[in-house]
Amino acid sequence: MFGPPRFGKTRAITYVAKQLEAKFEGHLPIVVFLCREHKYPNENVFFEEFLTTLGHGFSARGKSVEKRGRLSEYLRCMAADNPHRRLVIFLDEAQNLQPQHYKWLVDIYNDLDMSRVRPTFILVGQKELVARRKAFVIAKRFQLVGRFMVNTHQFPGLSSPEEIRVCLHGYDENSDHPAGSGWSFTRFYFPTAYVHGWRLVGQAETIWQAFMEVKKKARLPGGDELPMQFFSYSVEYVMRKYGNLSDPEPHLSVQIWKEAVEKSGYHLCGDFITAEGFPDDLH
Repeated sequence: MFGPPRFGKTRAITYVAKQLEAKFEGHLPIVVFLCREHKYPNENVFFEEFLTTLGHGFSARGKSVEKRGRLSEYLRCMAADNPHRRLVIFLDEAQNLQPQHYKWLVDIYNDLDMSRVRPTFILVGQKELVARRKAFVIAKRFQLVGRFMVNTHQFPGLSSPEEIRVCLHGYDENSDHPAGSGWSFTRFYFPTAYVHGWRLVGQAETIWQAFMEVKKKARLPGGDELPMQFFSYSVEYVMRKYGNLSDPEPHLSVQIWKEAVEKSGYHLCGDFITAEGFPDDLH
């Protein structure tokens, strides 16, 4: 899965992981590994970082071959209690992986496969992943494509008021703020309005208009897709600054939302929010 920075890919991993845990009632082991950028790939460092992510007590001991064996065994044990012997491994910031890293991942994949554990690797990162996949295909390195890059999916931003409305519903109803209070964000910041039936979802069109006006003024490139990070920053800015304890119907104008959008820094991020240049043919 690939997309520009700040579109919410890492948060999406967290969400999907929680949904998988709920669906499989905690019986599907899930690992999220952050792929750090290194000037020179190092097998010893790679396996140590992976073990550290898993919370292994002996992540720094031994040479690379010992760490690899320790990692494979730990992952095998994680999947041992799963009746299907499955394991899901998310690799976040996977654009940082270099060809050598894929060789080491193949070793882990093969170790698990020999133990009759079926791992599913999901690579999440920026558009460099697409170029990497294309290079593997051209080089006929199908053993890598088949294990790690069978399918591709472009991670989009928010592209309509309707999608904004879905997100705002989360602030209105599907949230808990402060944690354990049983109140949503909207109820906490606008308690009187909430009791009278006011909800943030009614602001969807206004928020979309504010983003589009800021985008046009800043001459930002790309299509009409909003990065999730700037959207959430804007909503939370309005809540903190314009939250109202007594008004039964808060008056949040387009100007207020434009102020929030600009405070989020959206107008300054033209260098990376555009999805232009992503290949149309991902196969």
